[in-house]
Amino acid sequence: MPPEFDLLVADARVLSPDRAGARLERADIPIKDGRIVRLAPPGSLARHAARELIAAGGGLAMPGLVNAHTHSPENLARGRAERARLSEWMGAVWPALDTLPAHLVRLAIDVGAAEMIRHGVTSVVDHFRQTPMTAQALTAAVEAYAAIGMRCTLAVMLRDGADAGALIGAPHVAAAPSAADQISLAAETTPWARRQGVDLAFGPSAPHRCSDGLLRTIAREHRDLPVHTHVDETIEDAQAAYRRFGRSSVSQLDHIGLLGPRLACAHAVHVSAPDIDRLAATGTVVVHNPVSNMRLGSGIAPLSAFLAAGVEVALGTDGAASNDTQNPWEVIKLAALLPRLGTSDATAWPSAATILALASCGGHRVSGLAAAEPRAGTIADGAPADLIVFDDDPFAQLDDTSAEANLVFGSPAHRPRHVIARGRVLMRDRSLTTIDEDGLRDRLRAYRRELAA
Repeated sequence: MPPEFDLLVADARVLSPDRAGARLERADIPIKDGRIVRLAPPGSLARHAARELIAAGGGLAMPGLVNAHTHSPENLARGRAERARLSEWMGAVWPALDTLPAHLVRLAIDVGAAEMIRHGVTSVVDHFRQTPMTAQALTAAVEAYAAIGMRCTLAVMLRDGADAGALIGAPHVAAAPSAADQISLAAETTPWARRQGVDLAFGPSAPHRCSDGLLRTIAREHRDLPVHTHVDETIEDAQAAYRRFGRSSVSQLDHIGLLGPRLACAHAVHVSAPDIDRLAATGTVVVHNPVSNMRLGSGIAPLSAFLAAGVEVALGTDGAASNDTQNPWEVIKLAALLPRLGTSDATAWPSAATILALASCGGHRVSGLAAAEPRAGTIADGAPADLIVFDDDPFAQLDDTSAEANLVFGSPAHRPRHVIARGRVLMRDRSLTTIDEDGLRDRLRAYRRELAA
């Protein structure tokens, strides 16, 4: 008789965070066809009932993390322009990254994915920039993520806004393809990408870096894909929007018809109280990127105000050239701590359980998975099988009553032992299963020699 399950995670302490708190229960987790079948009493399932076994040994299992905003090419530009604000930083970093050949696109994605998986990321939203975007670069990115096996929403960066004859945010690029051509490339690639297991989204760079026509076309004619954009990352961005539109970026997106659950706004550092109310009322998602906001001196996003107003929030690392890692636990800890600088009212500080929910369930609202899978980001009967398993380590987890706080505030000590996405083991016993780490190091050494030549 063939095995009943594809994978069995045996004897785990299961944590399913949400904003109200979290439950912790000991269970076996059988997985079949990429889904959790059920939570069974520990020891109730025969280990030979599954083709593959992970013996958790009482280790903590929790939903996989979602990195809801990054830019994969930046994995090849870490540490650059370390004392620059955003505008100067972009000029120092992106001219060398905007036209990577296909083999370097794959290298950048592999480097970032290896680090993310090691830290427990099972799903990523890659706001993928090449300016101008090409079919070759997009194909290379899709193929790279398909081979790795983590969930990926590839938000294809679009931009056509010009000022004084220069492309806004990319003055080193002579000209951009038309809005119609950029949109068509993403739309026409979508069916093939889905067959490879990669979802596409439209990724306009920012409202003030795109023409109104580009944004209106996405809003009115392409309602089938998520939309991912930067919004008011810096005070200069917010001022540029007012100069161009006579209103805020959020108001302009609402005017065009893009606000809503399919839109994710990365950063949103410099937004007003009316903007926050509008984001909440429309169900628009904000992606909080505290590490890169600090690295570039952009400011501190009003996370407590977002949560108090009912705004949907997710967490992102941003690109590795404005963060220097792809470690989500740094983001998680800062997201929990930064609001404490704004108020002494401890009741306004987000709880550890809330922060973990933003890092899991919240991210799936950005990827688009939550729309089709309401249980995404949970460990529950029938939920997508995206989970991570830690060792039963008393140094990291002394008792079950403070599991969420130990994870959030003790983050430097936390690296999972096993990582599972779509029911597939991406890391077993801290060894990656879909990325050749030795080969990746060799490719990076070759790239380093190429840079030095």
